[in-house]
Amino acid sequence: MQFKKTLIGVFTGLSLLCPFLVKADGLQKAREYFKNGCFEKAKDYLLEMSRKESHSREINRALAQAYLFMAVKELWKSGTVDDLQKIRQLLAINDSDPISLYYLGKVEWLLKNKEAAFRCLKKALSLEPNYTQAALDLALFYEAEGKYKKAKQVVETLLQFKPRDNRIKKSYMEELLKRFSWEEDLLRIPSGKVPLNIIELPVGRKCLLVDKEKQRLLVYSATPKGLQLKHIFPCTTGKNHFDKFKEGDNNTPEGVYFLTQIIEGTALERFGDEYGNMAFVLNYPNVFDHFLNKDGHGIWLHGTDSELKPWLSQTTHGCVVMSNADLLELSHAIRLNQTPLIITRKINWVSPQEIENCRQEIKNFLKRWKQAWENKDFTAYTSCYAPNFHADGFNSLKEWLNYKRRLAKLRKHIKVSLDQVEIYFYNQYPKLGQVVMVRCRQKYKSDKYEDEGIKTIFLTKKVPNASWQILLEHWKKLTLSSPSHF
Repeated sequence: MQFKKTLIGVFTGLSLLCPFLVKADGLQKAREYFKNGCFEKAKDYLLEMSRKESHSREINRALAQAYLFMAVKELWKSGTVDDLQKIRQLLAINDSDPISLYYLGKVEWLLKNKEAAFRCLKKALSLEPNYTQAALDLALFYEAEGKYKKAKQVVETLLQFKPRDNRIKKSYMEELLKRFSWEEDLLRIPSGKVPLNIIELPVGRKCLLVDKEKQRLLVYSATPKGLQLKHIFPCTTGKNHFDKFKEGDNNTPEGVYFLTQIIEGTALERFGDEYGNMAFVLNYPNVFDHFLNKDGHGIWLHGTDSELKPWLSQTTHGCVVMSNADLLELSHAIRLNQTPLIITRKINWVSPQEIENCRQEIKNFLKRWKQAWENKDFTAYTSCYAPNFHADGFNSLKEWLNYKRRLAKLRKHIKVSLDQVEIYFYNQYPKLGQVVMVRCRQKYKSDKYEDEGIKTIFLTKKVPNASWQILLEHWKKLTLSSPSHF
């Protein structure tokens, strides 16, 4: 941490000596890297340039700024108010460069300094009117304030600069403008409604919800007062609109996934140029995907160096793609192996009371299932399972029940506790009916054995008035290296 502070101090001093980047053609590529948030790529590119022109003041100053922004990125990812305030101090040094002003505007917005955020983005656009990302984010800021006409005007002004670029198809421009037509009620959330997808989320935790129909990523936070929508980001998903089943089908999978790994910097570069500045790996295919015989791999939530791609509908091979700047902003809300990313074809908006009814129904089932196992009541225990039940290492429900009976005979008493319970509505399937996913921390204790792990259960209900039954069970033992919140 001390090294980071020293690094920031050194390069802050250097950045005071000159404008952010000169307009020389030789540095234009580095400038584009900066605009897209690819600070590591800018650094590598400038290092190569400095080897050829070691005495160039312009290159060395730009390289200093690259290291500064890399340090800023690390602060940004922590997401604390103190760190955001430090970033604001660093970025405010240069108020005549559109790139610095753009990122400063993003920070001011996070710090809830809305007037300052608007001022920064407007000034960035006055200096560089065709700065795509700055214009689109300014439109989002207007949208958040309910100023839909102003938002649309910003996009219309931006599009005046784009038709001259032959690489940008006219249809893309029309799609972009359509996605910013708030008069068509594209983004508004139904009043008093919440997504059915998030039934139970522990207080203090966040959940990411991708709406494939609207091409938006919503961030929800669980608070003592209930589920609260914290942010909406634009994103783009697979070229086809269906659930993913086969490798190469260009579909984005639908379900509940967890972000298991972050890849950035030089580690990301080896995968090519299409992943932007940061990527999070999803645990696709998960146990339910395997049950449905889905295949494929490499589904990520990642950035992009294209300023327009996140705003264009359905442009990926299956990944969820955001702008580099938005993914950087989102990154501090992500906890690996903890933060769920729910992907749904269309959000089903319901009342909070409907969510509460569903929550209580599922919790009552879990209580009945737990008590049946503790009491070794195999009539009640068997009724909790679907005939086509599946678990790791077992080929049938009969095998599973025989195994549990043998265990029960060896134990004088059994005690099971479930906490940190999460419940997510998964989907509606023709043959399975409604499916929900339950994830929790399970502690098992008997007179001869005890353990602790993550229990994941998939419940099914074929018709509305039927009882829930367990379709799948998956258990992973917690180790000393596992986080306390799994």
